[in-house]
Amino acid sequence: MLDLFTIIWGAEMTEAFLGVCLPSLLQLGNIPGCPNLHTYTFYASDEAMHKIVDSQHYHELVQAVQVQWRDLQRGQWETTSNTLWQMQISADEGHYMLIMAPDNCVGNGSLRNLCQLCDGTHNPILFGFPRVTEEGWQKLRALMGSFQSATRDLTTEKPLVSNQQLVSLAMKHIEQTTYPIESRMDRRGIVHGNSWVVRHNVPTPCLRPDKKAISIFKTNPTLNSGFDHVLPWAMIEEGYPWHLIRHSDIFFLVERGRHLIIEGSGHDQAAWDVVKQMQGLEFFDQQEAVWQGV
Repeated sequence: MLDLFTIIWGAEMTEAFLGVCLPSLLQLGNIPGCPNLHTYTFYASDEAMHKIVDSQHYHELVQAVQVQWRDLQRGQWETTSNTLWQMQISADEGHYMLIMAPDNCVGNGSLRNLCQLCDGTHNPILFGFPRVTEEGWQKLRALMGSFQSATRDLTTEKPLVSNQQLVSLAMKHIEQTTYPIESRMDRRGIVHGNSWVVRHNVPTPCLRPDKKAISIFKTNPTLNSGFDHVLPWAMIEEGYPWHLIRHSDIFFLVERGRHLIIEGSGHDQAAWDVVKQMQGLEFFDQQEAVWQGV
C-alpha cells in the first residue's frame, strides 16, 4: 500500500495545488487508477484546509481515496517534522509513502505505475524531476483549467497531460535559476531530439520507512532539507534495496520553478550530514535515466 501526503499552507501554495497539482492527480491514471493507494494525508493550515475542502474537485478526491487532515506539526515554513510524523504513521502500517508538493504536476499514469512498483521488492524507489519556468507553469495552469469534475465522461476522457507531453513542456521551459540544468547539460544531460539522457543527482524517494530509516531522519536538524538530499544515500549505505526509475514513461512530474518555501523561509541555516550529501551527489551523478518527450 502507498500513503500520499502533502504539506501545505498559504494562499499561493493552495492556489497552485488546486489549479494544477490536484487536477493532475485526478487524471484517471493517477489517484483514480491506484487501487493500492491507501490514504492521502494533508498537513495543512486551517486556511488551506478550508479552501481545499470547499473546492470543486474535493468531492471527487474523497471518492477516490481516503483523505486525512492533520495540523502542521510546527507551524508554517517548516516541513521536516511533518515528514517525520508521516514516516512514523506509514512505518506502523508497513506502507510506502510519497510526498506530493503542492506545486507539482504529475503526468497521467505515473501514480498507477508507481503503485505497482510498491511491492516490497525495492526500498527506496527513486526518481528525478525538473522544475519549470513561470511561463511553463502558467501554461500548465491553463491546461489544467480545462478539468471539470462535474462534467467528466470517464468512458471517453483523454488525459490532460501525459508523461511525454509533460517532458516536452519541461524541455522547453526548464527553470534555470533555482534549478540550473542548462549550466550542467554538458556533463549531466544529452539531448537526442525529443528525449534527454539525464543524470539527476538529487532524486526524490518513495520509501517504506522502518525504525532504522526513521532513526536516520530523526538526526535531521534542517527545516525543509534532507529528505531527498541525504536520506536516499543514507539508506543505500545501510544496504536497502534501492531502485531508480530510469524512464519518464513510467513516472514523471515537474515542479514550479518558484520555490515558495525558500522564498518564504530562506535557505536552511543548519546542514544535515554534509559528507553523506556529497557522497550521494557523486553517486547519483553516475546514474542515467531517459526523459522521453512527444
